[in-house]
Amino acid sequence: MPKRNERIEIAGRSYRVVKNVGNGGSGSVWLVDCEGEGYALKLIVSDNSGKIARFQKEIDFCSAARHRNIVRVLASGWYNSQPVYLMRCYAHTFREVIEKEKDAAKLIGYILEICRGIKYIHAKGVIHRDIKPENILIEGKVAVLADFGIAHFKGLGITRLDELLANRNYMAPEQKIKNNARNIDKSADVYALGVMINECFTKQNLGGSWYRLIADSYPMLAALDNLVSSLIRQHPQERPAIAAVETELKFIYGKYKRGFLEMRENLLEQVYPRSLSRSLVNTIIRRASEDILMGKHLFLTSSADEFRQYNGHWHMKVGYCVDDFLLNLYIQEQIFGYCKSKFNYESNVYRK
Repeated sequence: MPKRNERIEIAGRSYRVVKNVGNGGSGSVWLVDCEGEGYALKLIVSDNSGKIARFQKEIDFCSAARHRNIVRVLASGWYNSQPVYLMRCYAHTFREVIEKEKDAAKLIGYILEICRGIKYIHAKGVIHRDIKPENILIEGKVAVLADFGIAHFKGLGITRLDELLANRNYMAPEQKIKNNARNIDKSADVYALGVMINECFTKQNLGGSWYRLIADSYPMLAALDNLVSSLIRQHPQERPAIAAVETELKFIYGKYKRGFLEMRENLLEQVYPRSLSRSLVNTIIRRASEDILMGKHLFLTSSADEFRQYNGHWHMKVGYCVDDFLLNLYIQEQIFGYCKSKFNYESNVYRK
């Protein structure tokens, strides 16, 4: 293992070891410095010929990949007669996003980034087999799929029947079956994605057939629960391909975004106190639009008994709540809209 301040030569340049930043089953990652710029150095920590062959294949694949959602190998070489490679340092992992981010649009944006990465590797005949938040690197709005240490590469038949692949929290049912490692296909990556999508919005890792629904916290994104359900089906052949997943996500997000923008435009037509800054007004409108969409969804999809079970203050972010006045106002608006529509219809009939 490298030591602090040790010098490692890679592709004609000298890199100083700063510290260890991570360890896994197939390798370790170190922060290194070259001329004041930081890089991540990954090296294999096994003498197993199969793992070394897979690590070399990881280097080859990530060196050739030219995709914004796949980690890129900047340079590779040897350390103590074993392969190593350099990649850029990333500020965060998707684990941090899941724990801290609550904005639905941002979360879906990251999920779509991950979908594009998975779609790319599947098109190249690669199955990651260890998709989890820690293996997805984040820089700004970009999500990068990394750590192909246990991936299956087309034409590389080194997987043992008894090999246990992936983290149990994101492992597909077929990955838990003994002596079944060679039968794992692309649908295992789709399963892991489904688990992560649910976790993004519920902040809990789902386990078993009973798990928290996205609609409990994001009512207007209830359609995501149906998508997740299809991704985590027990039988691999029943799960959709990643291209279909990406299409469905875009459709769900597009519908949500259209509703949000329409609500925002309606609220912008109102008159606001001049004492409020434009940025504050925009913040209030954005949050109010989200809350109104949630409320509208609950009104349209919940029975009276179900509606009474909700905490009317749960999604309150601005300073209003679902009180009797607001409920009465909503009902009046609905009645007014119905009467207006009826009047317009009948007036057109009489004109004819």
